[in-house]
Amino acid sequence: MQIRRGEILALIGPNGAGKTTVFNLLCGSLRPDAGRVELGGRDVTGLPQHRIALLGVGRMYQDLRLFGSLSVRDNVAVYGQAESSLSLARALLRPLSQLRAERAVAGQVAEVLDRFGLGALAAARADQISYAQRKLVALARLFASRSRLLLLDEPASGLDESEQAMIVAAIRGLAADGLTVCIVEHNMSLVRALADRVCFLAQGKTLADGPPDEVFEASHLAEIYFGAG
Repeated sequence: MQIRRGEILALIGPNGAGKTTVFNLLCGSLRPDAGRVELGGRDVTGLPQHRIALLGVGRMYQDLRLFGSLSVRDNVAVYGQAESSLSLARALLRPLSQLRAERAVAGQVAEVLDRFGLGALAAARADQISYAQRKLVALARLFASRSRLLLLDEPASGLDESEQAMIVAAIRGLAADGLTVCIVEHNMSLVRALADRVCFLAQGKTLADGPPDEVFEASHLAEIYFGAG
């Protein structure tokens, strides 16, 4: 399987097909029994999860995993400060360089919040905003982290049509900025509207790989997906 730079790839298939396993392999939480995982031509097989994250792989979980007691601003700041953070000893002394770094992060966070329409919610606790808004916070955190490959697990689940459109627009904006997006999604209408390419998985194997309309028109895949076969 290959994820091409700058595209939106959707992984689809019946439950147990291996979609989440692919995400676990890509982000380093699971080591493959055979084969390799490469990022931009670099072999990252077996690297710990935090190392792969620093190389530019960001993941949005279905349960979002926000810091509920923190503000929207601080949730994004945690992800945005990785490249600006200093050692603990230097941070405690708070030298001028640290203060400058903090101001730079604050400015970047404000820009990210405005981009995702979250500026007015900056001071709100993450567990006190709507579910759709929490999804936007999760996307904003990944953008702030400067990840180049975004793994999004059911980004539109639990949302109504207008909220889904908001998430679709946000994801398209990320791809327009040159980021690579891979989604696991069961909403086929959303996949048609969003994905450049679809990879159909079943029992750990790739059965089809191509444009959404081409994959969805294959009757034998529909039988596998809906259990009619």
